[in-house]
Amino acid sequence: MLQLTLWWRGVRPAREDWTAFFHSTPSANNAKLVGQLAHAITDHEYPPTVWAAGEVVQEEVHISAAKLQPGSYAVWMGMYAPVTQMRAAVEAGPVIAVDYRALQVEFQVAP
Repeated sequence: MLQLTLWWRGVRPAREDWTAFFHSTPSANNAKLVGQLAHAITDHEYPPTVWAAGEVVQEEVHISAAKLQPGSYAVWMGMYAPVTQMRAAVEAGPVIAVDYRALQVEFQVAP
């Protein structure tokens, strides 16, 4: 089980509640999904629509790696609007971003 600690920061008040998605892929092939999780941010307990601009919200997300074969893997994250299914843009910066998702962590599954 992977535990990711996320720190969400509201840049401006959100117009809708977002759902985060997590894709697990082999490190060498970010297009091949070996696991995925869709997760309403804060499980709707404290949705982005009530955050103040600049507010930081911490959240823990658990991602299963139980069914993965030994090897190198990556976890990617993005967000989408549940009503429209439109993904949020990922801004360029110090992160690797592909297909509206950003690389969060790489990990190894030992034999």
